Amino acid sequence: MFDGRGGLNTLPQKLRQFLLDQPETTDDLHVVSVILKDGRVFEDVAISHCSLVAADIAELHVTHRRWGFGQQAKPS
Repeated sequence: MFDGRGGLNTLPQKLRQFLLDQPETTDDLHVVSVILKDGRVFEDVAISHCSLVAADIAELHVTHRRWGFGQQAKPS
Protein backbone atom coordinates (compact mmCIF):
# COMPACT_ATOMS: atom_id res chain seq x y z
CA MET A 1 0.00 0.00 0.00
CA PHE A 2 2.90 2.43 0.52
CA ASP A 3 3.52 4.42 -2.63
CA GLY A 4 6.71 6.19 -1.53
CA ARG A 5 5.41 9.75 -1.95
CA GLY A 6 5.96 11.56 1.34
CA GLY A 7 4.73 8.72 3.53
CA LEU A 8 1.21 8.68 2.07
CA ASN A 9 -0.73 5.51 1.45
CA THR A 10 -2.60 4.96 -1.79
CA LEU A 11 -6.02 3.39 -1.37
CA PRO A 12 -6.52 -0.20 -2.54
CA GLN A 13 -7.84 -0.41 -6.13
CA LYS A 14 -11.44 -1.22 -5.06
CA LEU A 15 -11.67 1.84 -2.78
CA ARG A 16 -9.75 4.03 -5.23
CA GLN A 17 -12.24 3.21 -8.00
CA PHE A 18 -15.20 3.82 -5.66
CA LEU A 19 -13.80 7.24 -4.75
CA LEU A 20 -13.01 8.18 -8.36
CA ASP A 21 -16.64 7.37 -9.26
CA GLN A 22 -17.91 9.89 -6.65
CA PRO A 23 -18.19 13.65 -7.21
CA GLU A 24 -15.41 15.65 -5.55
CA THR A 25 -16.13 17.82 -2.52
CA THR A 26 -13.84 20.45 -4.05
CA ASP A 27 -11.05 20.36 -6.66
CA ASP A 28 -9.05 17.11 -6.29
CA LEU A 29 -10.44 16.53 -2.79
CA HIS A 30 -13.04 14.23 -1.22
CA VAL A 31 -14.18 14.58 2.39
CA VAL A 32 -15.14 11.15 3.70
CA SER A 33 -15.83 9.03 6.74
CA VAL A 34 -13.23 6.27 6.99
CA ILE A 35 -14.24 2.93 8.51
CA LEU A 36 -11.30 0.74 9.52
CA LYS A 37 -11.38 -3.05 9.49
CA ASP A 38 -11.46 -3.04 13.30
CA GLY A 39 -14.67 -0.96 13.22
CA ARG A 40 -13.23 2.41 14.21
CA VAL A 41 -14.70 5.38 12.31
CA PHE A 42 -12.90 8.63 11.50
CA GLU A 43 -15.12 11.47 10.33
CA ASP A 44 -14.25 14.31 7.98
CA VAL A 45 -11.06 12.87 6.50
CA ALA A 46 -9.72 14.73 3.47
CA ILE A 47 -8.45 12.51 0.67
CA SER A 48 -6.55 14.04 -2.23
CA HIS A 49 -5.50 12.02 -5.27
CA CYS A 50 -6.70 8.81 -3.57
CA SER A 51 -3.98 9.07 -0.90
CA LEU A 52 -4.10 9.43 2.86
CA VAL A 53 -2.25 8.33 5.97
CA ALA A 54 -4.12 5.29 7.31
CA ALA A 55 -4.14 1.51 7.34
CA ASP A 56 -6.63 -1.37 7.20
CA ILE A 57 -9.49 0.64 5.70
CA ALA A 58 -12.64 -1.38 5.11
CA GLU A 59 -15.07 1.28 3.79
CA LEU A 60 -15.40 4.91 2.80
CA HIS A 61 -18.53 7.07 3.01
CA VAL A 62 -18.32 10.35 1.08
CA THR A 63 -19.80 13.13 3.24
CA HIS A 64 -18.83 16.35 1.40
CA ARG A 65 -18.94 18.14 4.77
CA ARG A 66 -17.01 21.35 4.43
CA TRP A 67 -14.99 22.37 7.45
CA GLY A 68 -13.63 25.70 6.29
CA PHE A 69 -10.42 24.59 4.63
CA GLY A 70 -8.84 27.42 2.67
CA GLN A 71 -11.05 30.11 4.21
CA GLN A 72 -10.03 32.91 6.51
CA ALA A 73 -11.89 33.44 9.77
CA LYS A 74 -14.36 36.32 9.65
CA PRO A 75 -14.00 39.02 12.31
CA SER A 76 -16.72 38.93 14.95
